[in-house]
Amino acid sequence: MLHPFPNFSDLQRVADERYDTLRSCQKLKKSGAVIEPGMDLRIADALFSREMGYVDLVLAAVTLLHANPRVVSILDLAWQKDEQALDALLADGTLVAFLNTPLIQALLYSSPIPDLAMERLLTHVRRRLLDCAIDQTWRSDTFTMSAVAALSAHSFLTEYVFEETQKESDLITNLQNRLGSHSAADIDPFDLVLLGCYRALGDLESAQKIEDALIVNSNSTLKALWRIQVSEPEHERHLQGGIQRISEINDATSRAVRSLYEENPYPRWVCYPRNHPKPPQTVLSEWYGGVDLEAFGAPDSVDILVAGCGTGQAAILEAAMWRDSRVYAVDLSLASLSYGQRCAEEIGLSSIEFVQGDILELSSMDRKFDYISCVGVLHHMADPLAGWTVLSNACRPGGVMLIGLYGEIMRKSIAAGSSFLKGFTAGNTPEAIRKARQALIDHAHESGEWDETYNSIFNTFDFYDLSMCRDLLFHVQEVDFSIPMIESALKQLGLKFCGFFGVGDDAIQKYRIFAPHDLMCTDLASWEEFEIQNPGIFKGMYNFIVQKPVAS
Repeated sequence: MLHPFPNFSDLQRVADERYDTLRSCQKLKKSGAVIEPGMDLRIADALFSREMGYVDLVLAAVTLLHANPRVVSILDLAWQKDEQALDALLADGTLVAFLNTPLIQALLYSSPIPDLAMERLLTHVRRRLLDCAIDQTWRSDTFTMSAVAALSAHSFLTEYVFEETQKESDLITNLQNRLGSHSAADIDPFDLVLLGCYRALGDLESAQKIEDALIVNSNSTLKALWRIQVSEPEHERHLQGGIQRISEINDATSRAVRSLYEENPYPRWVCYPRNHPKPPQTVLSEWYGGVDLEAFGAPDSVDILVAGCGTGQAAILEAAMWRDSRVYAVDLSLASLSYGQRCAEEIGLSSIEFVQGDILELSSMDRKFDYISCVGVLHHMADPLAGWTVLSNACRPGGVMLIGLYGEIMRKSIAAGSSFLKGFTAGNTPEAIRKARQALIDHAHESGEWDETYNSIFNTFDFYDLSMCRDLLFHVQEVDFSIPMIESALKQLGLKFCGFFGVGDDAIQKYRIFAPHDLMCTDLASWEEFEIQNPGIFKGMYNFIVQKPVAS
């Protein structure tokens, strides 16, 4: 049994072990990498800690699954839609046991899982257990409840992105009617857990009745799921009333984008890297090597603007990284802001001020920032340069900006997939997105065509979450950039390019061999040539650092 009050050395040891796990996960990206004993349990522990970025952990977990012959045989059955064989594995308890393994539980509670075969397995289990739940003579057990609760949490986390057949829709309606006709005391907790695999429990008309009757507290599995699907969203709605508005949203494109993110707060995250805050000069020297530290100065604290903060993950990352920082997090969407506010409260960060407003209206503020982060935002504006100009004006001389923009080379396959999908839908409602998305999966499976277009879509996390899929393939406004376009914008704005961020050590080493003259890796003309020869080098977005010169 763990001691209830571990000392600092215990906490540091656990943190070191988890980061050792992360480094081991990163090694698995390389072909021929050796899988270390106990990696599945170490990844599960790291995911459940919710104190680390999940991407490398999840990708390593998928690698582990596909290195296990028994798991591969199950996933192959799912991909080939061998329902009879899957039903036999469900009946004998194999699939329930699989979903209850620590690694699968950690994945389901923490992240989208970028694997189509796993999606087919999960949808098959969900569909069959719905048939069981409708049969009032059927009784669940603790292990089945645990497996379905994890699937329910995952369905809510990914915003019910999985395909739902008409038969399932009809059965869910029957289940909802049954729940509505029962007194709270007579409701079977399994019915609620199973319903949560298809509909958010917070949307139940009887949710308050169920909560008042204390049925939620009678079952620990349901209690945990209720917190995720009911209590937390309810708290977010409460927080919306206290979020400050700094401007009206007048721009037509901004209003359309706000509507999208009010419907689909993006992303619905649960894990974040817990950093040890460092002084500004240390952060800049360790992370952003091309920055002129003398021009930036050596302030004891920094004022940070996160422009287009979404659901707050970037704002929380910045607040946790810079010592004595004050973070001003702005977004169009109240639903997104309240999600971020709740997460910040749970983590214990009080240095973030979440505000609703349009980046285009920030010029009305008489305030300058030392550091501005704006990733994945400007390319959704009708005039990205206009928004970037406002941000540049809000940056103090010597200040630094982290910018993230879609790239046209890396987005060609995404654009092709988007065109295919739009041929299957007349809108971007959740139902339309699910149907169009499933059409793409079925087409790839049935045609046997599996080219770069499919891989670039099916291998991304964004495809496995409704909001992220909508953002990736159905956005109302986006502009793709090239390196020459970035260079032209920097000249117009008078900003210094300090280097690309997050490209990876291997890519940087390869670039230095390609362009040995560019010791600081800041020659955009060379980077343009390098990207043409290595079109996958930026993996979806140009992330780069710029600095505002000090006036002479």
